[in-house]
Amino acid sequence: MAQTSTLSADWAIRTVPADVWRYTFVICYRNPFRATSGVVRLGHVCRTWRAIVHGAPELWTNVSIKVIESSEGPHITPKPELLPIILSNSGSMPLKMSLTTFWYSDEKLDDFIDVAKRFFQATRRAKYLNLYFFSTKVLTLHGAEKEIRTCDILQDLRIGFQGDGMEIIPLISELWSSAPFLRSFRLTEGFSKPINLDLIAALETSSFPFHQLTVLAVESRISVKALFRILPSTPSLISATLTHIVGEMDEGPSKDLTLQALESLTMEGLGEESPPLTPLLRYFISPSLTTLSLGCDRGWSLDSFKTFVVKSSPRIEHLDLGIMDSSDDDKIDCLRLLPSLRTLALILDKHIIEQDKSMFLGEQFCLDMQQWDTSADAFAVCPNLEKLTINYQALRDKTGTIFANMVERRWRKSPASRDFEVHISDVYHRPKDKKLSELIRLLVMKQSGLNLTVSEPQDWLDGLLGSQ
Repeated sequence: MAQTSTLSADWAIRTVPADVWRYTFVICYRNPFRATSGVVRLGHVCRTWRAIVHGAPELWTNVSIKVIESSEGPHITPKPELLPIILSNSGSMPLKMSLTTFWYSDEKLDDFIDVAKRFFQATRRAKYLNLYFFSTKVLTLHGAEKEIRTCDILQDLRIGFQGDGMEIIPLISELWSSAPFLRSFRLTEGFSKPINLDLIAALETSSFPFHQLTVLAVESRISVKALFRILPSTPSLISATLTHIVGEMDEGPSKDLTLQALESLTMEGLGEESPPLTPLLRYFISPSLTTLSLGCDRGWSLDSFKTFVVKSSPRIEHLDLGIMDSSDDDKIDCLRLLPSLRTLALILDKHIIEQDKSMFLGEQFCLDMQQWDTSADAFAVCPNLEKLTINYQALRDKTGTIFANMVERRWRKSPASRDFEVHISDVYHRPKDKKLSELIRLLVMKQSGLNLTVSEPQDWLDGLLGSQ
């Protein structure tokens, strides 16, 4: 008679080598700012796991503190007594540090100040540092600013605060007083008013190393004047993301903005709050630019874009063309200037499209995109295009096959060595809508081999052909 054996519940824990568990834990917690509380819970499973996690400093390198105001005082996550354990267990490893405060009171600050002191005493080991001061009281730093340490190995700094930040910048300036490796700087949302010349001047006065930056992201509103003030100080910039550009452009900078190393540029507007963005481009000299994104750009200017292309002679391969108040001809005129284009995205918020009918992609655009240059044996517009991304809502006529005809011709005529990909976003229709000829045609081509992706891939899409 066969003898059966049973395994104890902790068999895997006892037999799997400790280094395998350690490697597994590192994979699970490699997210730069994942809460360390999960690592603490691992140590509560058993004695073996506790020994492993407490002996693995790489598991304790995420130091993320959040402070939220409550009637009983600051609610601090993780608990204040855990912070010394995290810092001790991390040994001498570089840290990913984050401090977020939501605090609006002058009272009951003692617990927070103690945590802030320990946090800033450790910033000398910070490789990535996030500081979000979403509060109206600079007092959240008073008592702790003397403990702020220079970030000797800092590479990535992200700052966000409510208000103009004029009082906070001097308090935290020691962080970058000697940060030779700082390359990435991000100003995040949370500013109650646009970043202006005064804020940039405060950063300059605090000796912020703009000249070292290769990555700059401004995710708050920034005035045109502040933009023209900050960019000349970043000659090494490779990537610039400038969302929510606001204000009027009374006059351009005194001289062109020469950014020789710039490879990726994103500029976005905020409707009526923003100036037309393409006129800003006429002041850029960026010969290395390969990726350009224009979001909610009202007042398209072909002359300004031509000036930019002539000055810079960039080999742009990736374009996100979110230009408002633009016709089919405007879009085609732009594309004709960029023969090296490999990916094209025509994406705008569906509400903007509904308000401005010029956003639609019409018959003329689709016909021009099909033009064939027999002398070059290639398409006359975007001959190297590999991927096209559009809003479904942007198609002017969803009852016909104007767009699908263009897609099929581009797909069929593409070289065998190059895959032609189409991505369609914002498909909200349901089977009850019988006006889906365009989408049905595209899905038929997908069945024949077209590399087609439709966002919102709901169940109805799978049965769409059979339901019509």
